[in-house]
Amino acid sequence: MVNNLSALRIGDLTIYPPILQGGMGVRISRSGLAAAVANEGCVGVIAGVGLGKFENLPRSEFEAVNNEALRAEIRKAKSMTKGVIGVNLMVALSNYESLVRTSVDENIDLIISGAGLPLELPKYVEKKNIKLIPVVSSVRALKIICDKWKRNFNKLPDAVIVEGSKAGGHIGYDFQDVFEGKAPSLDELIIEI
Repeated sequence: MVNNLSALRIGDLTIYPPILQGGMGVRISRSGLAAAVANEGCVGVIAGVGLGKFENLPRSEFEAVNNEALRAEIRKAKSMTKGVIGVNLMVALSNYESLVRTSVDENIDLIISGAGLPLELPKYVEKKNIKLIPVVSSVRALKIICDKWKRNFNKLPDAVIVEGSKAGGHIGYDFQDVFEGKAPSLDELIIEI
């Protein structure tokens, strides 16, 4: 079956089989899993949420500990593969900007960003060849991102991940609409986008 699939191209990256591993936090999508996935030709993804050890840690040290844990995971993954490694960073995190900057400093291949609209993401990447992939749940969200990125950074997303109402808890659907089946299906979203 894999032989019937086309490679996924995101800019100068070629991914085959065309699979992006999901960013599963807390401490699930780490370097070992990401490197193993990348070694198979797919995109290995490190989830940027909750990587550090926070037990008995003062809140003031949270950001630094999480950034260094992310840096260590990226370096470890890159030491284990020559494949494509990305990070999944949630906009809703209080330390989102610093996680993005850490990922950029480590020359990550791509940044997947959802749980909010990553409206300022291109600002942190500037001239680096890092692919930016927002996660959206509607045409409206994608349009807002594209308009802002084009206007402020002369940049458009390198790819887009579309998530429907069954994808999880970070997608912006009203609980009642999901519960009552009023949220659009993934098929409807893809056609619309």
